[in-house]
Amino acid sequence: MMVSFYVLLLCGVLLPSFVVSDCPNESPEGVCAEVFRDAGCEADHLWLLYGEETADLKHTGWDDEISSLVVREGCTYSGYHDHEFGGEKKDFQGIHLNLKSDGFGDTISSHTCYC
Repeated sequence: MMVSFYVLLLCGVLLPSFVVSDCPNESPEGVCAEVFRDAGCEADHLWLLYGEETADLKHTGWDDEISSLVVREGCTYSGYHDHEFGGEKKDFQGIHLNLKSDGFGDTISSHTCYC
């Protein structure tokens, strides 16, 4: 019984670090954030440079497609539900494996990133 408790405890402590390990820890110089088409930092990705603003993701093929993201330390990625930086806005820092849990999975239509 006690062994089972320790196994569960270790899984609870170690498992999240394995899940996060699929996301990149570092980005090339000048990259503010990296967004991914699938949850868990999977599939296609797009780098946003420092100060980048995209008012309409429709023309990039990324409209309502962003499912996870990694933001460089000291930077802030802002996602908007509507084009032209309209609708609901959410600021992100750090690693976000599944934007659906934030109400923003596959709903971002414009974005900015600043450091």
